[in-house]
Amino acid sequence: AAPALAVLGSGLLLLGGGLSILTGFWPHVGIGLIMLFFVGVTPVMHDFWNVQDPQQRTAQTINFTKNLGLLGSTLMFVAVPVPWPISLG
Repeated sequence: AAPALAVLGSGLLLLGGGLSILTGFWPHVGIGLIMLFFVGVTPVMHDFWNVQDPQQRTAQTINFTKNLGLLGSTLMFVAVPVPWPISLG
């Protein structure tokens, strides 16, 4: 039950955050939802420090740093002036 709830919860965070940013409706809430997703999911799903196989460790390291980059790009949305030209909010 817990994995199914985690998948549902992470999906809702991404869906809500993405729609918020896309539409410009409460974009800072959407940014927060996406940040919460990355902060919660990245160290759990891509725990390269616990992987023994060198190839898998490299793959997990790449995915971990990719998610950190995506987290940084999400933070850049904070600098966009609100309301956006085509925002619903």
